[in-house]
Amino acid sequence: MIGPAPSPGNVNLAKLTSNTDVLPRATELSVRMLRHGFALYEKAAVAT
Repeated sequence: MIGPAPSPGNVNLAKLTSNTDVLPRATELSVRMLRHGFALYEKAAVAT
């Protein structure tokens, strides 16, 4: 064997980055989650 075998995580990442349709969707989802988390943080700050 020459070198380590590729880990499943690296393979999945390569598949995701090779699919140009998945990247914008993942970015949109992460932005939405960040906004949601920030809204929850604001509510918690107001409640205290």
